[in-house]
Amino acid sequence: MTTPNQTNDPATDITIAVVAVGSYITIAQWLTAATATYATHQTRTPANLRDAFGATIELKDQLNNPANAWPTPIAELLPGPWLYWPIAAIVHLLLALIAYKIVQIIRNSPDAIDRRKRLGVNAQSRTARRSDLKPLASKAAAPGRYHLGRAHGRNLATEPPPGTTRKRTTPGAVAVIAPSRSGKTFATINSINQWQGPAILSSVKRDLIDGTLAQRAALGEVRIYDPKAISGQPRANWTPLHRSQTRTGATQMARMLLSATGHDRTSNGSFWTDQAEGLLTTLLGHEHQPGVLNHHRTDHTSPTPTMVQLTPANVLRGIQTGQALLVHGSLPPIHLKTT
Repeated sequence: MTTPNQTNDPATDITIAVVAVGSYITIAQWLTAATATYATHQTRTPANLRDAFGATIELKDQLNNPANAWPTPIAELLPGPWLYWPIAAIVHLLLALIAYKIVQIIRNSPDAIDRRKRLGVNAQSRTARRSDLKPLASKAAAPGRYHLGRAHGRNLATEPPPGTTRKRTTPGAVAVIAPSRSGKTFATINSINQWQGPAILSSVKRDLIDGTLAQRAALGEVRIYDPKAISGQPRANWTPLHRSQTRTGATQMARMLLSATGHDRTSNGSFWTDQAEGLLTTLLGHEHQPGVLNHHRTDHTSPTPTMVQLTPANVLRGIQTGQALLVHGSLPPIHLKTT
């Protein structure tokens, strides 16, 4: 079982935010002083960023006369509050627009694979915003909703099943894509343990079953299909013979098994499919209704039919040696030819 890596430190995030805001305000103060000085005296301000930082601290006590927050040589060049504050507002607005454009440039990287739109929707991937996650917000685990995780202090789950709310929802799928050892299995196990309905789980390793077996067993019956016996748990068995006690049942089971192979589009595909269906029907039905195999050699060296017991081994041996088979017995007659 993998555990998630803790990459976000709240203290670090707070420190970065404080430094960013402080730097922004200091730069804005210096630009305000430089712009106001040039607007009133057509000269450059002697202030530097250290003076701007000190003025930022003193400014809260000098709102009626912001020039007094600066050292005397700089304050003598600054206008009164009637001009200082409008200039400060314009500077802050321009800086906000510049910051917004920088963020847009970073998000719309030139390395993007596809920057076109599909049906009016931007096809470029990006990090979800709060508004994007709003339909996924969930106060607690709810039936029919798969738990996704937490973001912005809220639980996230798939949208409610159609018809359970007044809002129009559509069923969807969840794909977990992340690097190795980033917490995919841990997150999946946590979501499965919060799922309240039936579930079919498939995995090539034991991580998933070890992390969910106890919780799923507490909700109801759990069956483990484990042909290789790698789970170490009691295994559930399955056989197609249970539904093959009659000729009809054997035929239906043969068709179901063959459906997994797909449709053969070759010219003789339907012929071989019919032959395979007849053979499987015979093999499955023999387990419950033994019959007799009457076979004729294709080379006509033995004109007298030879009666042998119908067993799967005999049927397959006849197929391998290229014999025409005619099955009789309690099962209805089946004629299987091989070429």
